[in-house]
Amino acid sequence: MYDVKKGKKIREMELKLFMHILKNAQNCIQNIIDYL
Repeated sequence: MYDVKKGKKIREMELKLFMHILKNAQNCIQNIIDYL
């Protein structure tokens, strides 16, 4: 049971990190488009 909870925590962290990277990538692309 503990391992499952720990695994879920790690998955949430990965998801947050992924969303953060995705948001940064979108901002970067938008900046490039604006620059062009």
